[in-house]
Amino acid sequence: MSITRLHNLSLAITKYGEVSVAIMYQVKALGNAIIAALPKYLGDEANAYGVDPFAEDWRMADYRDQKFSFHGIDTLEVDSIQMGVAVCIPHIKDAGNLRVRVVVEFVPEGGDLKVAVGDGPGTLAVSDPHDDDDVQRVCEAIYEYLLAMFADPVSNATAQRRGKLGFIQS
Repeated sequence: MSITRLHNLSLAITKYGEVSVAIMYQVKALGNAIIAALPKYLGDEANAYGVDPFAEDWRMADYRDQKFSFHGIDTLEVDSIQMGVAVCIPHIKDAGNLRVRVVVEFVPEGGDLKVAVGDGPGTLAVSDPHDDDDVQRVCEAIYEYLLAMFADPVSNATAQRRGKLGFIQS
């Protein structure tokens, strides 16, 4: 039996599908590890949740797979995946708090992932499989990004316009 060009195309799309699913599982594992580690990393009874990265109306709750941009799509692509991370930051002067969402982006590159936090400068390289050090570096990047956003109101406004930073509506 001769292998036709169409068969070669079928083999190629099968490989593409396998790679896209592998990336989805790689991102899912890393994203879930980040959400699990972030409260301990931030300390003092911190709350962190994975939330929809794009929704205008979101709540501090466990969104499960909906925290990833691949949720609800029909076709997976070998492309970047976004995850929403919400953190509840208590006020020092009263009993209130601020609920903020930052978008974390996972970009496949070779066999690894590049991780970008918000619209911050640069990315972190994370290997597959990730380890605790990788998770801690992403938690640190989220913390540093949020700290910088509140220290620089212009960057804060720019990040909001780009959809990389959001606040929960009361």
